[in-house]
Amino acid sequence: MDSQRMRRITRWLLVMFLVGICGRGYGLYNQTLKAVPDAWGDVVRGTASAPEQYRVGVVVPAYWIAQHVAWHGHTLRLSVVFWLFDVLGSCLAALLLYQLLLQTKVFRRAGRASQWFGSAAFAALTFYLVDWVIWYQRVATLPVVGIVAMMLWLWTPRRDAEASALEQAAIVFGFFLLATAQSFIRADVALMVCMGVFAASASGVSPRLSLRRGVAMATAAATGLMVAAVQVYLVKFRYPQATYGDVPVFMLLHEHFPLAVVATALIFVSPFLWTLFRAVRLRYAGEGAGGAFLIAGVGYACLWLIFGRMDEVRIFLPMALAITPLTVEMAMLELEKQADR
Repeated sequence: MDSQRMRRITRWLLVMFLVGICGRGYGLYNQTLKAVPDAWGDVVRGTASAPEQYRVGVVVPAYWIAQHVAWHGHTLRLSVVFWLFDVLGSCLAALLLYQLLLQTKVFRRAGRASQWFGSAAFAALTFYLVDWVIWYQRVATLPVVGIVAMMLWLWTPRRDAEASALEQAAIVFGFFLLATAQSFIRADVALMVCMGVFAASASGVSPRLSLRRGVAMATAAATGLMVAAVQVYLVKFRYPQATYGDVPVFMLLHEHFPLAVVATALIFVSPFLWTLFRAVRLRYAGEGAGGAFLIAGVGYACLWLIFGRMDEVRIFLPMALAITPLTVEMAMLELEKQADR
């Protein structure tokens, strides 16, 4: 009963916080639309600058919903649709990731106090990371968070026995669909996940994925090629007119690394870095797909620093949040170690 109460409280806290912070985002979307009523219209028309023009997977569906879906006789405002996407993406991610933590052997074998600690740590890390979303907020960030969490859920086995052939086929198909959707929002995220799964499977960093090693590597490789093909289609064929204008492609060459910017980035990624260092030191990266997504996170951090602004930390939010169950697992292992001394 106490365990059920702990889980219920944690889930309610997560949902209430996320709905609240998405409400702040809704206010920002409204302000943007009041100042520029056609703020996202250029993306729909195909006249936006790169790279925003290649990220149509949220804006175009949102425009369609705002034009065709009515509520009490009135079409939905675009800001409301963006808010709904944010709520769905963030809540789905938090609840799935929390469930993954609950299913780990470390959490299940822990005592009542340690489980409360793990739940509180997960909630605190989620609050901490998601609170940065309004720093250069974009409409695609939280939907991407939800998709990455679903990818991690698919790659994490739920039982000790190997998945049946039908289950494995469903996992392959589901991952391919998620990666396809992600390709039209942020293809770089999908590509790094594919590379992380492939590298973790090939090296044995993640010995227990939901697919057998050979199938996992083939799925990751084929899906990665599909993601790259979609990006080539968007850049070369669908929107060849989109340019970066005065915005440099390689931002790293133009960063002056002021102390405030470097400190902002380091503060945000500190939980991820702590998890990475612990995984290297212990030679352990979790029971399921944690190692694969840790590798993907390292690769995506490199892309963020090379092509993005260092202080736009919300770029790294999908990967940082996906690693949260592994971070809490590492913290609970450290707590057990200290308790045994």
